[in-house]
Amino acid sequence: MKGVCGQHSENKIFINSIVAIELNDHTGLDIIMLTMSKLIKSLSHEQYVSGQLLAERFAVTRATINNHITCLQQLGVQIECIPGRGYRLQHPLQLHDVEHIKTSLAPTVAQCLRELHCEQELESTNTSIKNYELPPKHHFSVLIAERQTAGRGRRGRTWISPYAANITLSLLWNWQAGMQNVGPLSPFLAIQLAQMLAKLGLSEVKVKWPNDIYCVDKKIAGLLIECSGEANANCRLVIGLGLNVFMSRQLRDQAIDQAWTDVITQHPAITMDRDQIAAACIEALVTGLQDYESQSYETFGDGLCEQWSEWDWLANKTVRVDSETNSVHGVAMGITDSGGLRLVTQEGEQEIVVGEVSVREANARETSARETSARDTSARE
Repeated sequence: MKGVCGQHSENKIFINSIVAIELNDHTGLDIIMLTMSKLIKSLSHEQYVSGQLLAERFAVTRATINNHITCLQQLGVQIECIPGRGYRLQHPLQLHDVEHIKTSLAPTVAQCLRELHCEQELESTNTSIKNYELPPKHHFSVLIAERQTAGRGRRGRTWISPYAANITLSLLWNWQAGMQNVGPLSPFLAIQLAQMLAKLGLSEVKVKWPNDIYCVDKKIAGLLIECSGEANANCRLVIGLGLNVFMSRQLRDQAIDQAWTDVITQHPAITMDRDQIAAACIEALVTGLQDYESQSYETFGDGLCEQWSEWDWLANKTVRVDSETNSVHGVAMGITDSGGLRLVTQEGEQEIVVGEVSVREANARETSARETSARDTSARE
């Protein structure tokens, strides 16, 4: 049989599946555990590797190697295939190394780590980590995936996640503050990530309510926070993070309904590898959580509002707030001490609660139409 690329019923590729079945003269069918990750580690950005050499290395046929290469290309991995020369990665590609991530963490953060796992492919890291045992107080666990097939953003939106291109992780935390104090956490952690990216050398980093990070007016990262438990009791807090790192190297002809960018585009000279950037993300989240839980929640909001104003991408912009039932237009004026968006409308100031709506900047045509309508109404009166 020829090597085949294992797939879901929806035509999604299994990266961890058994991907090759070869005929063996002595034992009949011989199952070959040649995974995508093993093949990637055998490819090089510096030089071509022949298909024959790869076939001999893994004891499979040339056809199996070619099939695997095709599967990787379908995942978005840019591979040059030159007859007579072989295969070469168009860009350097680094798979996550759990031990490298651990050693890249600051000692004060590493000592609080309970579990850290990396999977080649998952539907959603947030969904999967919910099955983990809850860590002890002040400890955390992390799950990272090279690829998500059903990654989610806010309100069920799909998070695009090319294989081995970005940082896609979820962090599980033993939340001590009760569900009633989760509201300000989302914008607070967004600020921590923005500060981290600025320290890495990226410029024009901003936060967009409630939990997106922008760079040069384009989205570069986002958070998805989910909390389960009871008020005034310990809760299971799951923080999902997606950070675009090398997405521009792999994404081709993918429809994304908003402007986006990635780390390598904004900072081409960055020397940190993907594991080190992942460690920096984990540190930002964990130190943010530690800081949040150590403060008085009664006075925390005042400092948050001031912090937010320094990073606010929507400040003083005319925006459209979309909910499931209607849309509201107004001017964004920062956030409230409970983490909601302050929106000044024609009817007065409103607080938009985190998790209920999405925000899109109103375009000039909508703004002009509203101004014209207001003038017409005034003239009739």
